Amino acid sequence: MVNKGSRFRCCNIALRVRIVTAIISLAEGYDIGVINGAVVLFKDDLNMQNWQVGLSLGAFPLCVAICAPLAGKLADMVGRKPTMMVSCTLLIIGGLVMAFAQSFPMLLLGRMIAGSGCGTGLTAVTAYMAEVAPSHERGFYASLEELFVNVGNVVGYLLNFALVGLPHDWRIMLGLGAVPAVMVLSVLLLPFSWSGLPESPRYLQRVGRLEEAHEVLLELVNGNEEEANAALAAWQDEPKAEAGMATWSEAFGAFFGSRRKMALAGIGCGMLNNFTGIQLMMVTTTILLMGAGMDKREAMWTTVWLGVIKATVMLIVALFILDRWGRRPLLLTSLSMCSAAAVLGSSGAYFNLGDHWEVAGLCLFVTGYSMGVGPVPWVYMPEVLDSRFRSKGCALGISGSRCNGCMHIFLFPILFPMVGTLGLFLFLMTVNVIGFAYVCAFCPESKGMTLEELQEFFSPKHADLHAAKNA
Repeated sequence: MVNKGSRFRCCNIALRVRIVTAIISLAEGYDIGVINGAVVLFKDDLNMQNWQVGLSLGAFPLCVAICAPLAGKLADMVGRKPTMMVSCTLLIIGGLVMAFAQSFPMLLLGRMIAGSGCGTGLTAVTAYMAEVAPSHERGFYASLEELFVNVGNVVGYLLNFALVGLPHDWRIMLGLGAVPAVMVLSVLLLPFSWSGLPESPRYLQRVGRLEEAHEVLLELVNGNEEEANAALAAWQDEPKAEAGMATWSEAFGAFFGSRRKMALAGIGCGMLNNFTGIQLMMVTTTILLMGAGMDKREAMWTTVWLGVIKATVMLIVALFILDRWGRRPLLLTSLSMCSAAAVLGSSGAYFNLGDHWEVAGLCLFVTGYSMGVGPVPWVYMPEVLDSRFRSKGCALGISGSRCNGCMHIFLFPILFPMVGTLGLFLFLMTVNVIGFAYVCAFCPESKGMTLEELQEFFSPKHADLHAAKNA
């Protein structure tokens, strides 16, 4: 039982959950950042071909994509916290395997294990945060997902710059990725009374553990018995047709049935996160800048500053903008800036205006991405999807996003020598214009609505009523 005399305020418990779980996001960001510099080191050390470089880069997001849906099922079966423990264990093993890799197959195996851990964790964390954060601050807490990915980017870039040239430099870079996972696993293994990290009350209610769900709810609402009972009653009064978690066939079928509007908005927005080409940019910036004429250390230092800009903008958006402006305006602004950045970079490459144009394009691109396409999907996806579809829907969104990233970074080492910087920026312009059109068509505003109100808004009954009014 929870000690009622030591209850925490709602925002405090959400913040505790966010700080600990965000380190899983930091692990993905760290890999994206550190591999940017490490790839130019282990390629020579392990005598790798271009296709092997592409495969080693793409293995991580591919395994995120594969394991995210599997994690959705696991999170529904055993809970959010145990799923995150599995994630941390895989991240630790993967980091150690990469650090001691003596060949391309061993390095590839380590990246696959680490990617599996990251995919497992991201799915559980996304659903978890949506279910414990207060509705009026849900945008802030959920958007910190992408912020910590950016913090991980910067840490990885800085360690690239600091460690390059030392004995076993790339091994140390990759092995250090296991450290945050060890920290999180240590906290998750502690009981709730010690760590202050509860299981999701919505999950507890779903599986019939009503007493535990009630205790956690009391923590979330600062001991307000009436409010906790009202929330439990609302969950229990959901129609029987909605009882139980959605099956995979239902989750995939949501795109074609009466829940099409919800699936296109929520899952589709999740896929948009990497569709814009950001992972390609963040993983290959060092290679790109070296191709533009910079030396290795200069390219790495420029990459550090790009990461700092991206993280700073993300923090400003999370703290001051996201819950004020709304989701849709930020997405449209973000995609417009990314498209303009691609035009700037392609113009510099086409007219041979110098590498400073390409750097300016990169700076504007990461700034634009951080304004909306980076943080918003982590908020929008779990709040749009109802409780029955949330875990598997988030898994599909994350999986689709990482499939995009995997395809981009796998093809980059193979195609870049043929298309060059101009081709790269033209590709970025194309995908961001497509993303802009998608948001205009399928992503309505959700700011300020509770999860229950959003569920009603996207329900088949509401969709049928809306269609009848427009007929």
